Amino acid sequence: MNLRPVDSGGDILPVFSVSELISGAEAVGRMIEYRLNLLTGDWWENPALGCPVLEWIRNGRRTEYEHQELANLLTEFIRETPGVTEIGEVRTEIQDRRVSFSCTLRTAYGETGISTEFSLG
Repeated sequence: MNLRPVDSGGDILPVFSVSELISGAEAVGRMIEYRLNLLTGDWWENPALGCPVLEWIRNGRRTEYEHQELANLLTEFIRETPGVTEIGEVRTEIQDRRVSFSCTLRTAYGETGISTEFSLG
């Protein structure tokens, strides 16, 4: 898997050679970050595509005791990413209406980790 690099604002940077592309486990981790940041309904061309976390929040009053339900939702979503072979060390924390999620990934190219945050309100 090869991806183009992006700047801090998420804009795609120009690439002048193949060696400038992001590849391997880092590319799989980036792809997961991109997928987690695209929420269901965000893309006009395919509204069903995207991370279902916003729908999970909308479908009921969420409390700090639902860590495992949220962890399962995100883990299954991540598992669908091409190149992911195993997910481990899953951690969720809900504090002050902020959800933190992190995990380690075994990919077809090696190991990497991801970490992200969502707001519940």
